[in-house]
Amino acid sequence: MKKVFLFSIVFCAVAWFTSCNRDDNGTSDDGIEVIDGNLEDGSIVIDGDVNDDLNDGLGEVLDSESTISAGGLKMGAKSEDDATGLTPNEYKFKLVAEQQTLKLSGYEVQATDVKIDGGYAFVSYNDKGDAHRGGVVVYKYTVNHGSLETASVDVELVSSVQFPNAEISALEYDNNRLYMTGASSETSFGYRESKDGYNYAFLLVMELTSEKKFKTDATPKIIKLQSFQGTSISVTNDRIFVTTGDGTNGTKGGLYILKKDYSLVKFIEKQYARSVDVDATNVYLMQAQPARVTKYDVNGEGELTIYPPDVALEGIEGYEFENEAMQKDAKSEMLTWGKYLFVAMNESGLRMMTNSGELCQTIERPGENIEKDVTNAVSINTDKKKDANGKEVQSNLLLLANGEKGVYWYDVMSNGTSNDRIVACKENSILASAGSANFISSSGNVVFVANGLGGLKVLYIGFTEGEVEPNCPPGGAFRHETFIKDNGS
Repeated sequence: MKKVFLFSIVFCAVAWFTSCNRDDNGTSDDGIEVIDGNLEDGSIVIDGDVNDDLNDGLGEVLDSESTISAGGLKMGAKSEDDATGLTPNEYKFKLVAEQQTLKLSGYEVQATDVKIDGGYAFVSYNDKGDAHRGGVVVYKYTVNHGSLETASVDVELVSSVQFPNAEISALEYDNNRLYMTGASSETSFGYRESKDGYNYAFLLVMELTSEKKFKTDATPKIIKLQSFQGTSISVTNDRIFVTTGDGTNGTKGGLYILKKDYSLVKFIEKQYARSVDVDATNVYLMQAQPARVTKYDVNGEGELTIYPPDVALEGIEGYEFENEAMQKDAKSEMLTWGKYLFVAMNESGLRMMTNSGELCQTIERPGENIEKDVTNAVSINTDKKKDANGKEVQSNLLLLANGEKGVYWYDVMSNGTSNDRIVACKENSILASAGSANFISSSGNVVFVANGLGGLKVLYIGFTEGEVEPNCPPGGAFRHETFIKDNGS
């Protein structure tokens, strides 16, 4: 599988300085340049020839495996006994639709990122080889509830966009605009040769209709960034946050903070910037090689390293933070949720920590293959879901995209302690060796999995309700996206 910078959880943007901050070539000191995308020269193709082999209406209930149990969890300085007395839900997943192989402009591509919003799914695709080639497909889905045996999800392709000369690593949807970041070596995407290195990174913004079709009468905006690859995007009400990675000598990696008018607030140069996410007051930047997390305010001020802490945790024999790393050029995602951060660290597994840096729990890498059995992405679904009896129940379902080991799940529950706990389900893995789970997004009873060359998988969640101790409901009862917007960040 081609290792690409893919991230994310939330998303992206565009940027430029005013003329007083530019040099004679219209480029800022941080390499930001805005150009118009061309819908006439073939570099951006809306609703072109898409070989869509989406199989809708599948009904296979997937057999789950007990490959990760509570033994795969580490509880920081606390004992695993803290989690006893909590009964997680028993989830079963039904495969309701899949896209086994997608061809854009005649080339086979792999699913890399997916976001769900209001009954639509936005899925990015990349060429598996070295070529900068990819696209985005918009799907509409409708859930038909019932028992696990009778429930279904209708999925239809709404619109697509293809980039013969550009790959998309991460995307985000916001208010009928789609934000994409990735890399291209073509001048049509703003690439300029530079003595400082290969600055392929760009941001792209395209407008959608109310039916989520790509507009053919609106000019796309391409923003050239001075870096090797765009890696992650997060969008709030008035800010755009973009990370870029430096894959070659001389190219800058770091965090771009932009206003919605595309003016630059701040560029923070940081090597191997992988992922960015935002809560009501702060911005969190994750870097790789080795793994670390830094916190800022929304203007990029007040830099504070919150992970790793200065000293290793007690109670974890042989645990050393300096040994943690994340694979070069691979997907790693960080997700903010209430007071918590869930950080996917590839070969180092998952870290659950507070937004002040306290390490709550870890989940180890799911297999022995350090290249393929890795934790790429994380999603948490706190929506109300219908259980096997048709009752609406809210649970905090934690989903991990674990590369060739597939998809894993847990419940995040409270037992009255200061921090919620990750509780492993008895049988909690599916889709092993069915591709490579790169990214996962879930809402209500639906899960979308970007599964590499295994394509796109759409799952229906069926479950039997677990038990939660009285007066101790699961914490953080809100969706991540709602939390950001409702707090006006």
